[in-house]
Amino acid sequence: MRLVNTTFVGILGVLGLLGACAGDDAAGAPVSCTKQLYDSCREEHDCNTANCKPFNGDGITVCTQTCTPGDNATCPPQGGVEVECNTMGICKPPMANACDLQP
Repeated sequence: MRLVNTTFVGILGVLGLLGACAGDDAAGAPVSCTKQLYDSCREEHDCNTANCKPFNGDGITVCTQTCTPGDNATCPPQGGVEVECNTMGICKPPMANACDLQP
C-alpha cells in the first residue's frame, strides 16, 4: 500500500510541474517596437522617420510621417486599416502598433 501512495504522490508532483510550465511559451510575449511607422515612441530617435508625435486626444504617441492634409491616401495603412491625414499634415493612426517600447 505504501508503494502505491508513493507512486501516486510522485505522479502528482510531475503533473504539477508540467502544469506550471504550460504557460511559459513565448507566443504571448510582447513584441518589441522596431522604430517603424505607427510604433510607440518617446522622442524622434525612437522612429526611423525621426518624427515622434503625441496625439493627446487619443492618448498615444507614435512614429508618424507627413502627408497631404485631407488626403488619407498619402498615409500608409496600418494593418490594412486606412490612416487619417489630419489638418496639420501628419498621419494619425487610430492606435499605436501592438509593440512594447523598450527603455
